[in-house]
Amino acid sequence: MKNKIKIILATFLSTASSIPIFTVMPQVASAAQRLGGLNITQEVCRSQTLVLYVKPVVLNSKDAYSWRCRVYPLPALSGPHLYEKGLDLTRVCQQQYGRGAYASPTNTRDAYSWQCYR
Repeated sequence: MKNKIKIILATFLSTASSIPIFTVMPQVASAAQRLGGLNITQEVCRSQTLVLYVKPVVLNSKDAYSWRCRVYPLPALSGPHLYEKGLDLTRVCQQQYGRGAYASPTNTRDAYSWQCYR
């Protein structure tokens, strides 16, 4: 019985070694095209909140994800605010550079490092 197993195993190994092996190489993704920076204005916040008295603010300059639209009760845009809403920076890129654009920070520890890409 052991001899039969050895013969079967030897036959399998010799057959398997004659099978060509194909390697599939992944396609190399093309580098994203940098389009430029974002122009984060009061109008951007108005379009995203649908509120008149609003302005963009950075809660922490050392955190790229700390952009907000701050809503105020009066046109002075200062003093106590009503609430803050997160800012969709990819939407800002699409408004500035068209469809397919997206936002990404070059440094997550810098709120001012956002760029638009396609």
